[in-house]
Amino acid sequence: MAQIDFSKVVSDFLKSGVSYPFAKKYGEKIINLASNESPFPPSPRVLSAVQKALKNLNSYPDPWAIDLREKIADYTGLGGKNVVLGNGSDELVDLVCRLFLNPGDRVLIPIPTFSFYELSSRLVGAKIEFWALPDFRWRAEEFLRVAKKSKMIFVCRPNNPTGNSVAEEAVLELLSKGKIVVVDEAYHEFAGYTLAPYVKDYENLIVLRTFSKAFGLAGLRIGYALASPRIVEAIQRVKQPFSVNSLALVAASAALDDIPYMRRVVGTIIKERQKVADELTSMNLKVLNSDANFLMAGGFPKDADEICTTLEKRGILIRSLAGVRGAGRGWVRITIGTEEQNRKLLSVLREILK
Repeated sequence: MAQIDFSKVVSDFLKSGVSYPFAKKYGEKIINLASNESPFPPSPRVLSAVQKALKNLNSYPDPWAIDLREKIADYTGLGGKNVVLGNGSDELVDLVCRLFLNPGDRVLIPIPTFSFYELSSRLVGAKIEFWALPDFRWRAEEFLRVAKKSKMIFVCRPNNPTGNSVAEEAVLELLSKGKIVVVDEAYHEFAGYTLAPYVKDYENLIVLRTFSKAFGLAGLRIGYALASPRIVEAIQRVKQPFSVNSLALVAASAALDDIPYMRRVVGTIIKERQKVADELTSMNLKVLNSDANFLMAGGFPKDADEICTTLEKRGILIRSLAGVRGAGRGWVRITIGTEEQNRKLLSVLREILK
């Protein structure tokens, strides 16, 4: 195995300029439509379970979380040995890179997408190859062509921030050629489609999920990976033993006990997503079709940063994509909020555009 030149890795990383773009938060009076969080609280069952668990904070959390992993297995149609938990799916992206990538290994990252794939890949010295989605669309034939020399490919499905997805057949083609494919399904509950069942057939497939979006547990930081038992065991060995806190474990378990609540939340957000998309289109803006809880919009008469700054002064946060690789200065990402939050956003946007 090649020796890592840590000084070069750090130097190259700093030169890349990549960092995670945190949204600004100023308290409850601010409408935050910049972070793809759920605008609704978690299930009442979650709140009750967490309240009861507060008395046990003197104990370490269960590092194996067998019961929760079995619940996730039932939810996903897989087995408990196919599930490993993480401190958000971010931790799992980092661990997968550490496990499978050596310095110089080629990693393909379609852009624009979630920036943490690049950050984690750079930290292990991987050689990153970006593929800009033509017109923000997935063209399977071209995608397969550019992936030929890559060891690992990251696929966000549906993709953040475009909201669309690569065809299932294209991912299966990559898997059949022995590529390590990491499929991030953070927005699975909104999209309804998944590649999770193929974990049983391909040891080189890793599917990531999170409780941060549809389940409303972003503040507790808990996600999971679905993979072959061998990969799950490897990740379990290298991850920190108590990276997922006890309240997160309890909350996730209670959330899975109330799937109907989650589905009502998802249904509400999907309805609001269509209403917001229609209103933005009526303002002569370009809106990409989305299978997630957000919309990517462009065609503004002003720079995206300027639009976001103006909205911020009015107490509303959305995400400028001006600094996101492969996006452009004219595009923003808007998280779908409550009906009231969306109405406020659209009203202020109309004023700005006039």
